[in-house]
Formats: sequence, C-alpha cells, structure tokens
Amino acid sequence: MHWTDISKKQAVVSHLVISLGIFTVLLYFIVVHWYPQLYFATDGGWQGIRIIAGVDIIIGPLLTLVVYKPGKPGLKMDMAIIALLQVFALTTGVYFVYNERPVASIYADGAFHPVSGQVLQEAGLDSAILRHFGDSNPVLVFFAMPPEQDRALALRQTAMREARPVFLDSAYLQALNQQNLARIATEALDMPKYLQDKPAADQERYQQFLAERGGLQPQWLFVPVRSRYEWRIGVIDRATATLIATLDIRPPK
Repeated sequence: MHWTDISKKQAVVSHLVISLGIFTVLLYFIVVHWYPQLYFATDGGWQGIRIIAGVDIIIGPLLTLVVYKPGKPGLKMDMAIIALLQVFALTTGVYFVYNERPVASIYADGAFHPVSGQVLQEAGLDSAILRHFGDSNPVLVFFAMPPEQDRALALRQTAMREARPVFLDSAYLQALNQQNLARIATEALDMPKYLQDKPAADQERYQQFLAERGGLQPQWLFVPVRSRYEWRIGVIDRATATLIATLDIRPPK
C-alpha cells in the first residue's frame, strides 16, 4: 500500500505524531535553554510555546485534514506544499522565539532589566560581549552609570535620541562582582518595610518563600526585575552573584 492510499484519519494522526515529536524537542530548548525557569513566565516562555505549537501542531495537521483524500489526483503535490508551508512557518517561528530569548539581565536605575537577543542586536551589540561578564543564562550584568552628572545626562540624552535603553551602552557594562553587588545592596528593597501596605497575598508569598528556604539569609538582596511581560522582585545571592528566585510580587516603579 502506498502512503497516498492510507485513510485520512491515518494521515492526520501520522502528521500529528511527527509534529508532536518536533514540538517536544523544541519544547526542551525553550524551557531549559532559551527561557530558563526564572524567566519563563516573565520574558516570553509561554508566548514562545504558543507560537511553536500553533505553527507545528495545529497548522500542519489541520491542513492535512482539509486537503488529504486517498487517491486524489495531485495529492503528492498538495502534501509537498503543506510540508513546505509548515517548514517555513516553523522555521520563522523558531527564529522569532530564539531571538526573543533573554540573553542578559542588566542592573540599572535600581532594577534588573532582562534583555532579549533581538534587542541586543538592534542596539548594535554583539552577543559575544556577554562572555566577558559570566556564563550564567541569562548573564547578570551591571551598568555603571558615571557619577559625574554631566556625563550621566549626556548618556541619557544619547540613548533617547537613539531610542534605546541607556543601559545598552557597552562602554559602561561590568561584571556583577562583589563591588557592584555592594552598590546594589544600597538600593535593595527592605522587604518587611516594603510589604507593610501591600496586599495580604503578597505578604503570604514572601513568608512562604522564606519558609521554603529556611528563613531569611543575610546574603540575599531583594531587587526589582522589570521583565517584558511581568515585573517581579528578584532575590540575588551576594555570595554567588546569582539570581536564585523571583517573587510574584509587584516591585515599585
């Protein structure tokens, strides 16, 4: 029996199984490498999965369901066109999801700002520059605003003219070392004080986090993380210079 003689149900199921296999592989990269745990919900992980699922699991099998008819003249050509359309849509979707992944989280103006590969590219920065600041994914970076007011003002004016965030000036990017962490500590949130007038649900989330981690640790810094889709409060461990958690609590603007 030739493959063009199988039933429509068999054709659709076969197409769906192949698509699910491809989706599973891409899901692994999205969840583990491109949008790791702390950034998945806040920086586009769910959106990426919906895009891939739409073009891979839905469009291809759906077109097969509509077009496929055993013995139909020109069926091979129709299925070849469907395959090409699906490959094109999937390649485009993967390219978009990959470029939108957070590649760095830059501390500036009292908060961390996750930055996607696309934004980095639009700012004229080569992603290879991130290797100088660490090997975490995304890498944590410190933006050292010059202390001189005139230089700082000039930087902000230049960023406004170029329609880009000021912290994307590579000349002022530094590794998140202990000296810079000490500067961040002076701007970190005092959580008990910050939560005094916040909803009870926020206070419960904070207390639950402390209970799960064995209580408040002196090396923790609570810092706003202003991601693309959600703003949260990040927990930085000064001892390791890493982001160990994000709390689903809205930080100050």
